[in-house]
Formats: sequence, structure tokens, C-alpha cells
Amino acid sequence: MSILLAVGIMVITFFLGEWFVVKRRSSVVFRFWMSVNKTVFSLFYSLQAYWCRFYRRPRTFVFGRKRYRYFCHPYNFTHKNERAVEVPIVVEIVQRCEGKRILEIGNCLSHYIPVRHEVVDKYEAATGVINQDVIDFAPGRTYDLIVSISTLEHVGFDKHPQEPDKPLRAIWRLTQLLRPGGMLVATILLGVNPSLDRMLECGKLRFTRRYCFKRLVPSHVWKEIAWEEIRGARYGHEYLSALGLVIGIIKKKTSG
Repeated sequence: MSILLAVGIMVITFFLGEWFVVKRRSSVVFRFWMSVNKTVFSLFYSLQAYWCRFYRRPRTFVFGRKRYRYFCHPYNFTHKNERAVEVPIVVEIVQRCEGKRILEIGNCLSHYIPVRHEVVDKYEAATGVINQDVIDFAPGRTYDLIVSISTLEHVGFDKHPQEPDKPLRAIWRLTQLLRPGGMLVATILLGVNPSLDRMLECGKLRFTRRYCFKRLVPSHVWKEIAWEEIRGARYGHEYLSALGLVIGIIKKKTSG
């Protein structure tokens, strides 16, 4: 019922704004109505995230035999999609490496927590973000930890002409940026990039460890399972989010 109410308010404010633009030629009033619309929805999603944080059942999930709390945040429907598990897992790993040299590919974590590490994102313009292609990134130094949240499936796929092998080249490049003993942690959504899905299927992406998660529909519960149970998972089917998620880890060998 609350969702229908919010949608109704959005539709009304949008068409009122359009009417003012067409009939009154008033862009000021239109911007005012759009501001009201944005404020209403921001409040609505904040209340949803608050409800999720305190009343969600179950409140936790298991990754690698360790229990984590589902992440709830008003930004980008976090509590309703794969970010609910991606963010707490990666944040915990980043916090363990505090004080070390960390690189993030794809500007994700800064939307949820304060970050002090380097961030590379080809397209998103934001303070402290380096806008460069991951393949071309050459900082002249190596890192103890590199993380990437739901980004590799878009590398070489979201532009034309597409480059099906670019995610593989990106991973190779990132391993070159790791110090001996360093670690790469990447989360990959299934059903977004068919070429990358095939690489995961045939084992072309040689992760040191690979974990698989499946969303149990219609709930927002995520369960760690075997690859065979998420093979062929589709993105945006039934819900506008992932049904299958892979977390790949590459641990670079120490010298000698």
C-alpha cells in the first residue's frame, strides 16, 4: 500500500510539473515540484531502510562460515538487492586491511561509508575518483588489497563495439597491481554479461577461491550454494536485481 501511495505521489508531481512547464512556461515551479518529488521518495526509501535494519527477518547471512548482518541503506534500493550482501562482505575485508594500500575499481563503497582508499571509475565523476579505464590504469605502485563490487561484468560490455574478453584482461591487469601476498576481491553478478558468465562456467577466471550466492525468491534472503545451483541465473528476472552472485578471490603468491 505504501509503495502504491509513493508511486501515486510521484506521478501526480511529475504531471503537475509538466503542466506548469507547458502551460505556464515556469521552469522554476517545475524544479520545485521535482524537488518535492525527490524529497518524498528520499524519505520513503529512508523509512524502508530503517524498517529493514531493525525488523528484517532473517537479519543475517553466512559467507565462508562467518555470519554477517544484511546491509540496509536508502541509497539505490540497497536492502532489496545484491548490495545487501556485497557491501558488508567487502567492507569487512577493507576494514581488516586498514592502514594498508587499498584500491577500489568502480565507485561503490563511498555511497555507503566514508572511504580513504583510491578509487578508479571510468565514468562516475566524484571527488577523489580517478576517471580512467582499468586496463590503462598505471599508478606506478602496487596494492595490498583491490576490491571491485558489481563492476567487472560491465567492463567491455556497456559500450559499442563490445569487447567480450576485456573482463579477463582487466582481472589480469589487477593481479599485476597486487603486491606479493596481496588479494583481489571481486563480486560479479550473473546474467548481466553472457561472455563473462561463460568464462565463469568454463573456469577461465582462475580465482584462488570462488563463492556463489543465490537469492531465494520471493524473499530478499541470500544463501551460499554451489555453482551448479546458480548456473544460468538471469538478471532482472522477476526482480530488477540479480538472482545469482559470484565472489571471486585471487591471492597473489609471495615472492620465493
